Amino acid sequence: MMMPKTQKVLDMTVDGLHIYCIKHFEDKANPYRLFCKWDYYNGDLDYGYHTKQVAKYANFISVIDHIRNFVYNQQKKTEGA
Repeated sequence: MMMPKTQKVLDMTVDGLHIYCIKHFEDKANPYRLFCKWDYYNGDLDYGYHTKQVAKYANFISVIDHIRNFVYNQQKKTEGA
């Protein structure tokens, strides 16, 4: 049986932003890739979604820490507004 090259290890929505993480088994240095995905709508003929790779990490704890910091900073912006 062949080992998969990638695997989704996290899929969540935080404050309306879709966040997911893919593990690349062949990359030994930074196998965890963190992505954000969001919808856009600019009219009936211009809509869809954007996906952006946010960071690469060596371990899953760093991925969780990145998300925690993001949520914390978002809450600070909302409280200060």
